Amino acid sequence: WGYDEVNLNCGCPSERVQKGAFGACLMAEPQLVADCVKAMRDATALPVTVKHRIGIDRIESYDFVRDFVGTVAAAGCEGFIVHAR
Repeated sequence: WGYDEVNLNCGCPSERVQKGAFGACLMAEPQLVADCVKAMRDATALPVTVKHRIGIDRIESYDFVRDFVGTVAAAGCEGFIVHAR
Protein backbone atom coordinates (compact mmCIF):
# COMPACT_ATOMS: atom_id res chain seq x y z
CA TRP A 1 0.00 0.00 0.00
CA GLY A 2 2.99 2.31 0.28
CA TYR A 3 2.59 3.49 3.86
CA ASP A 4 5.35 5.64 5.37
CA GLU A 5 4.77 4.68 9.00
CA VAL A 6 2.44 2.98 11.45
CA ASN A 7 0.89 5.36 13.98
CA LEU A 8 -0.75 4.36 17.25
CA ASN A 9 -3.32 7.00 18.21
CA CYS A 10 -3.28 7.67 21.95
CA GLY A 11 -4.73 11.12 21.47
CA CYS A 12 -8.46 10.77 20.80
CA PRO A 13 -10.51 12.14 23.72
CA SER A 14 -13.88 10.87 22.44
CA GLU A 15 -15.84 9.10 25.15
CA ARG A 16 -17.10 6.59 22.57
CA VAL A 17 -13.55 5.73 21.56
CA GLN A 18 -12.30 5.52 25.14
CA LYS A 19 -15.12 3.15 26.13
CA GLY A 20 -13.43 0.66 23.82
CA ALA A 21 -10.08 1.26 25.57
CA PHE A 22 -8.68 3.19 22.62
CA GLY A 23 -7.45 6.75 22.28
CA ALA A 24 -6.32 9.08 25.05
CA CYS A 25 -7.18 6.69 27.89
CA LEU A 26 -4.19 4.60 26.77
CA MET A 27 -1.93 7.28 28.21
CA ALA A 28 -2.88 5.95 31.66
CA GLU A 29 -1.17 2.68 30.70
CA PRO A 30 2.24 3.57 29.27
CA GLN A 31 3.60 0.02 29.62
CA LEU A 32 0.67 -1.34 27.58
CA VAL A 33 1.37 1.26 24.89
CA ALA A 34 5.07 0.31 25.00
CA ASP A 35 4.15 -3.37 24.59
CA CYS A 36 1.98 -2.48 21.59
CA VAL A 37 4.78 -0.44 20.03
CA LYS A 38 7.23 -3.32 20.49
CA ALA A 39 4.78 -5.77 18.88
CA MET A 40 4.26 -3.37 15.98
CA ARG A 41 8.03 -2.95 15.52
CA ASP A 42 8.45 -6.72 15.54
CA ALA A 43 5.78 -7.03 12.82
CA THR A 44 6.95 -4.35 10.37
CA ALA A 45 10.03 -2.59 9.07
CA LEU A 46 8.10 0.70 8.92
CA PRO A 47 8.72 3.35 11.56
CA VAL A 48 6.25 3.20 14.46
CA THR A 49 4.99 6.50 15.87
CA VAL A 50 2.55 7.48 18.61
CA LYS A 51 0.14 10.40 18.70
CA HIS A 52 -0.61 11.53 22.25
CA ARG A 53 -1.87 14.44 24.28
CA ILE A 54 0.02 16.56 26.81
CA GLY A 55 -2.01 14.82 29.49
CA ILE A 56 -5.30 13.13 30.27
CA ASP A 57 -8.26 14.27 32.31
CA ARG A 58 -6.79 16.76 34.79
CA ILE A 59 -3.28 15.30 34.69
CA GLU A 60 -1.19 17.66 32.57
CA SER A 61 2.11 17.80 34.41
CA TYR A 62 5.43 17.70 32.63
CA ASP A 63 6.42 14.62 34.66
CA PHE A 64 3.38 12.69 33.40
CA VAL A 65 4.03 13.29 29.70
CA ARG A 66 7.81 12.87 30.16
CA ASP A 67 7.34 9.48 31.78
CA PHE A 68 4.82 8.36 29.15
CA VAL A 69 7.11 9.36 26.28
CA GLY A 70 10.16 7.84 27.98
CA THR A 71 8.48 4.48 28.53
CA VAL A 72 7.13 4.31 24.98
CA ALA A 73 10.38 5.54 23.42
CA ALA A 74 12.30 2.79 25.21
CA ALA A 75 10.10 0.25 23.39
CA GLY A 76 11.24 1.59 20.02
CA CYS A 77 8.81 4.35 19.12
CA GLU A 78 10.54 6.45 16.47
CA GLY A 79 8.41 9.57 16.67
CA PHE A 80 5.81 11.33 18.75
CA ILE A 81 3.06 13.63 17.54
CA VAL A 82 1.55 15.86 20.24
CA HIS A 83 -2.18 16.45 19.86
CA ALA A 84 -2.26 19.46 22.13
CA ARG A 85 -5.68 21.06 21.77
